[in-house]
Amino acid sequence: DGPEVSVRPGSGVSARLSSSTKEKGGRRDLQIKVSARPYHLLQGPKPDLVIGFNSGFGLKDTWLSSLPRLQSLRVPAFFTESSEYGCVMDDQTMAVATGGGTSPPRPNPFRSPFRLRAADNCMPWYCNAFIFHLVYKPPQGSGARPAPGPVPPVPAP
Repeated sequence: DGPEVSVRPGSGVSARLSSSTKEKGGRRDLQIKVSARPYHLLQGPKPDLVIGFNSGFGLKDTWLSSLPRLQSLRVPAFFTESSEYGCVMDDQTMAVATGGGTSPPRPNPFRSPFRLRAADNCMPWYCNAFIFHLVYKPPQGSGARPAPGPVPPVPAP
């Protein structure tokens, strides 16, 4: 029972961590798959959790295909951004792609402690500074309405 890591060209990194802890006669396993490919192109079983770092939904058209796939699977998905403005843009992209949205961004307690300067405007930012999760629109025909949440303030340009 030890870690098993494999790297496959083009598919990212896979890791399987086995624990010797027995749970009701079974074995508790943790599998982690890391990929740089667009999510909608990945094959395999439905994941339990999706995490994306400095996602930039509005910067890549591939998110317009990946976000609907996450919506259809209803996988818990958390993302980070380097700025509040990026979080607002991600929320707008999620709304366009799925009709859903994102939770209000919160400061990420695990962000990089080093302040960086943006190349285009010298504004300070931190790697993974804010964290949010996807808020999926209710399935059609469920009659459920999403709970209203606070509207995040729009950052000044």
